[in-house]
Amino acid sequence: MSDLPLVTLSEFSVLEKRAKMSDPYAFEDLLDNAPQLYLGMTDLYNGLPSHWVLMLVKPGEENCIMIDVDGGYPPSTYKVRIDPDKRFDTGGIATRHRLVTTRAFDEAAFRDAAVSVPPQHCQRYVLAIVRKLEAKGMVRAGTADGFTPMLEPGIFEGPVREVSEEEYSKLERLFGWEGAQNELLVIQGKRK
Repeated sequence: MSDLPLVTLSEFSVLEKRAKMSDPYAFEDLLDNAPQLYLGMTDLYNGLPSHWVLMLVKPGEENCIMIDVDGGYPPSTYKVRIDPDKRFDTGGIATRHRLVTTRAFDEAAFRDAAVSVPPQHCQRYVLAIVRKLEAKGMVRAGTADGFTPMLEPGIFEGPVREVSEEEYSKLERLFGWEGAQNELLVIQGKRK
């Protein structure tokens, strides 16, 4: 038996209200049936930056809403992708960081934030959505800043030099779609 004092439901409610005045996220871990928002990351693959996604899952459910960008070869081809029925435990996502568990999470506002952010490199896209959710009070302020040091340049941005879409188009004409991607990795020092 624990030495911790037991509290009644009404006492807990009062404690929760007091805690939320100073920290609105203080008791969110105790919520059993509230949706949870995760930032998912793939492992590095063939020298490419890690792919980042947002995943909204309800406890006990196997599937989630996954939001990310697709495309990017060249960058003007990025497209927002909202998959309303993706397996939460998909093998491609190596790491999941829980951002928030809250019964006040607004799924419609989550989707609105996703479509209001212009498609771009996946890591910056995900953090831009998180910042919008912070501004709406749906995610703790500063959450996005905590991930900023993990940002990697998109393959067109570096780390060696920027590659323009015009230059990439020439590579594609010379080497084909897959060959151009390989040459891009060579330019960025990710392959020999």
